[in-house]
Amino acid sequence: MGKLKIFDLKCEYLSSPMGISEPNPRFSFKLNSSESLDKQSAYRITLAKSAKDLTTERYVYDSGKINSKQCYAIRYNGSPLASFSSYAWRVTVWNDKGEWANSEIAFFETGAFSLSDWRAPWISAKNAKGPMHVRMPFTLKNKAKLARERLFIASTVGAFGPLTFCVNQAYVTLNGERVGEDEFFPGQISEKKGRALYLCYDIESLTQDGENVLGAVILSHAFSAFILLEEKNGQLEFVPLTENAFTSGSGPYTLWDKGVEDQAGKRENYDATEEYVGFDMPGGNFDDWNLPSFVDAPKIICMQTARAEVIESLAPISVKKIGGTHFLLDFGKTVNGHIYLPMKNPTRGRRVSIAYAEAVLPNGELDPTSTVNFQRGEFCPHIDSYIPRSDEYEIYEPRFSNHSFRYAMVMNFPAQMWSEDCPEELYLARAQLVHSPVLKQTSFYCSDADINALYEISHLSERDNIVTIPMDCPSRERHGWLADALVTAEAECIQFDMLTLYESWLRTIADDQTQQGNLQYISPCLSERIIGKMDIPWCTAAVMIPYFTYMEYGDKTILESSFPLIERWCHFIDSLKDENGFIKDGVKWGDHTALQPMDHDWLGIIYYCFSMQYASKIADILGKDALFFKNCEKSAKLVLKNELLKNNGFGRGIQGDIAHALALGLIQGEEKEKFVKLLIDDIEKNAYRLTCGALGIYHLINVLSELGYHDVIYRIAKCDAKGSFLYWIKRYGATTAFEDLNYIDWESRNHPFLMGSLNKWFYEGIAGIRKTAPAYESFKVSPYLPESCNEIKTKIETPYGVIDLIVKKACNKTSYAIEVPFGAEAKLFLENGEYKMLTHGRYFFEI
Repeated sequence: MGKLKIFDLKCEYLSSPMGISEPNPRFSFKLNSSESLDKQSAYRITLAKSAKDLTTERYVYDSGKINSKQCYAIRYNGSPLASFSSYAWRVTVWNDKGEWANSEIAFFETGAFSLSDWRAPWISAKNAKGPMHVRMPFTLKNKAKLARERLFIASTVGAFGPLTFCVNQAYVTLNGERVGEDEFFPGQISEKKGRALYLCYDIESLTQDGENVLGAVILSHAFSAFILLEEKNGQLEFVPLTENAFTSGSGPYTLWDKGVEDQAGKRENYDATEEYVGFDMPGGNFDDWNLPSFVDAPKIICMQTARAEVIESLAPISVKKIGGTHFLLDFGKTVNGHIYLPMKNPTRGRRVSIAYAEAVLPNGELDPTSTVNFQRGEFCPHIDSYIPRSDEYEIYEPRFSNHSFRYAMVMNFPAQMWSEDCPEELYLARAQLVHSPVLKQTSFYCSDADINALYEISHLSERDNIVTIPMDCPSRERHGWLADALVTAEAECIQFDMLTLYESWLRTIADDQTQQGNLQYISPCLSERIIGKMDIPWCTAAVMIPYFTYMEYGDKTILESSFPLIERWCHFIDSLKDENGFIKDGVKWGDHTALQPMDHDWLGIIYYCFSMQYASKIADILGKDALFFKNCEKSAKLVLKNELLKNNGFGRGIQGDIAHALALGLIQGEEKEKFVKLLIDDIEKNAYRLTCGALGIYHLINVLSELGYHDVIYRIAKCDAKGSFLYWIKRYGATTAFEDLNYIDWESRNHPFLMGSLNKWFYEGIAGIRKTAPAYESFKVSPYLPESCNEIKTKIETPYGVIDLIVKKACNKTSYAIEVPFGAEAKLFLENGEYKMLTHGRYFFEI
């Protein structure tokens, strides 16, 4: 019984979550054992209203002993859980020898399961000219009687359309203290189905007996808030805060102006001399404030699972004084976020401004145009500003702006940026790196400095763009382009905890889907210039990403919830075919950024095939009828194969054509060998520079990796001529991925989509770790060490635990150190051709 250890208990993939909206939540846990041959044979989950009830076996749910090796995505199937309730749970696990172990006790709390559970009215900022301040007083009579104090806040989309599309909708305080750490609430969601998202916070440390005040600055089309109070005897009370709200104007905030593109968040002006001092504190006279504008409730509500926070705080690597009061800060790498700016002895009323940039000019001065979207006619750089209210110590940190930057120019700063006699935290400006909390114990290191540098820029650029949805870039559009997500999804699933974020985004994609079944190639989508337009390759992401996510995490939920969307999409595009099997005007963006673009008509049929192919795979996994998808794929492939063999391609893009044909599985045998040779010959002819675009690069690197041509991918990665990945680093000092291999200086410098499959190759090619069953229940390890590399260190966190691999070459010997998680099996291929079958545990081999 002492051999088994159960750890990392999660409900809905969260540790001790508060306010979950799923009435039948999923449980997961991990295992370890000192016995390498141990296997899980059964589990039991028990649930009670408290830890005491759990230990005294007063269960509200007992799964009984389930003969299964499952340890994740275990769906609750007991009597209905109560909304707004707390639960304690634990797991018992048996091994195949009949030995068992109990886990520690874990906890979760439910929230609103539907809109009928919500306990407060909805107010709106739509009649305001900008941010609206809200004051919500309430009284607590006896805190000592309370066992729980929870704040629930909810919001729909912004009240100002595209201006508030990519922006935090509410900044909330209680008695003057910030509530929570969320930077983007409710995140990017669709407005089409009337969806609202909510968050739940523990506020016990922020309240007091007597008068309390919840303060909020909102941009929401509809916002609501209430407090749940639970007495120690279990009695619940709900305090609807928005019912007694008072509102006022923008106060110190100005968030948009002419010259800013059609989303705000690129500028925040904060005049602290205009603050509503004490509006979020007890006391004071606010009789001149107005009653709020109440609006109808939204139609759907659920918990916000895709959140965003300050994940890292970076000190500048250099501070350069320019003139008397300007300072140029270099943070060493491009990040998504904002500046945290402490000010010692500022001058009241004297504006301090912060200009953000991804680059500097050749003379070393800030290049504020490096974050400007010239393609959309934007001409105003990203600038925040702050006017101090006093001559004492103040801190400015934007609440409604967000930027991609490596450099920041702080202008009219009132004092030195640093001081030797002052504690660092009191004077040093910092870059606050913001993204969704998706980091896990996955990492990659290669002793080849160039390969490692490419991994770092890809990894950071992906992190920067995971902000409640997978974005294209944080500086310009900040959109959920579907194909951008498609070509990075597999790499991001390996590196990050993406399951619930993709589930959330796919709900938004489904909300945006038209009645006919068409999908928007940007989601969420507000722009009338996009709604109803067609792009089959872009929108095929909504079929492929659920499959990739299932394969990485092993949870069928994302397939089940996405299948109606997928089925409607596939029938829609099939209805558009003409008598020759073509879909006219079905492609807008094509193989984006390609030097040799692919023919759009053929590209449409190719992704019609991919849609049908992956829909068929998903239907098979779910036990649904896949015949329609299989027949559609078969007939379209026949058309494609005939064209491919007749012309050695589909038009103009040799690399893109052949890469797509191989990825689709159009050809086999000698024909396949012929086309692989054509592809490699063309890559060599172009000196290992790629002429295809985002879609083509994704498939090209994937198929070369699948076929074992790691040496070719390695030479592509090591190429440092113009038009290569490495050129970004050698020529521009890139710390994140660029938008185009043939970079033009008005394009984004924080755009991960070209490097998705290369990043995946670092793990699956160089480290050689490939899953052979969903969730890495089984996997193979076949490392590729090029001559320039003598060490690889890789970790991949899976639902079973962490795969840990170290490969070293030294003194004509190669050593392998590997850890296999409990519940998984590995097949390790050694350099001499031998292989080892491994169960969980740590292993070392040397040849």
